[in-house]
Amino acid sequence: MSLDTFFQDPKNVYAFTSVSNSIASVFAGGAEKALYNVKAYASEVAAKQAVSEAEYATLKLMQQWNDISASNAVAAAASGRSFNSGSLVNLDRINQQKLNWDIDYIEKSGEMGKAAKIADASGYRAAGDMAQTSATTKGLLGLADTYTKYKQIG
Repeated sequence: MSLDTFFQDPKNVYAFTSVSNSIASVFAGGAEKALYNVKAYASEVAAKQAVSEAEYATLKLMQQWNDISASNAVAAAASGRSFNSGSLVNLDRINQQKLNWDIDYIEKSGEMGKAAKIADASGYRAAGDMAQTSATTKGLLGLADTYTKYKQIG
């Protein structure tokens, strides 16, 4: 049977288009899953970036604190006071406590940002898996339906 005669029979045209649609559905599900995987990867990169930004902010804060401590020591020496005098030690202790609070806040913010992006990535991966499963199921059900109808027709 040639293709010309094959496609003259409506039953064969129906079967061919139905099978083609079912196969296209399966491939579309794979493409949709790939799209979700790209979104998941972008979220994972953003999670790493959130932590890196928090680490950078912590380093900058520590550098500022070191600069302030050094400036306080120079100011004390210039005024003829010892850095170990009560007021400077208390000021240094207060500044250290503020630094610790700020570092703790920055680190927690970075971890929260990371957790949110990892949750996004997990959601994208799950959505991709569901899209692929749904499309594959639709394609397989379409093939089964085509087979049943093809048998009934002829």
